[in-house]
Formats: sequence, structure tokens, C-alpha cells
Amino acid sequence: MVRKANTPQAFWWYAGGTPRFQQLVLNAFDTFGVATYEQPDAWAQGEMGEIFQYGASVQLIEANMYYHSDHETPDMVPAVGLEASTRAYAKIIDEVNRLELKDVVPPPSATARR
Repeated sequence: MVRKANTPQAFWWYAGGTPRFQQLVLNAFDTFGVATYEQPDAWAQGEMGEIFQYGASVQLIEANMYYHSDHETPDMVPAVGLEASTRAYAKIIDEVNRLELKDVVPPPSATARR
């Protein structure tokens, strides 16, 4: 049985970039109560998986009840969860815009595909 809830389940998450950028992302998620698993994914999933190594990136994926489903509709996704994620992303963007690029994007890796 599928039942509505007042909060989302924990998100898979990924933050790729400098340690400072990764901490900024985690702080934003924590500030707005975005439910995340304790450990991040080792790499970005889905479409971002092809490009994540080329720059800083952030990802939240709710991959539980409605993953890849047409049932993931506004009436089934808790508004409080959408609000928390939106506020966290806005904070990330605002704070990144105050940093220099070197504080966000790691130096090119010798192992990155070219």
C-alpha cells in the first residue's frame, strides 16, 4: 500500500568539488533539514554520471517509493521536502557565488577523461 507522508525519505546525495564546496553543500542540506543518508554516494548517478568529474556538482536523488515512476506527482511528494531542497539549493548557489573558482572546482585530475 502507498501512503502519503509529511516528510520525504532520505535522499541519495553527492557533492563533487573541493572539500570547502562539499562542506558548503552539506551545511546547506543540514540547515534546511534535507533528509540525507549519512554518507554521500561515491560518484554522481544518472545523467550527471557522465560529466560530474569535469567540475563541481551537487545531486539529490529520492530513489525509494517513486524512483522512475509516473506516481511522483505534486500531490504525493510532501511540500515540506520540496521546500527544504529548494532552499538548500538556493543557499548553495548564493554561497558559491561568493567564492573564487579555486575554492569550488578542484584542479584537473590526471585520471579525468578528456
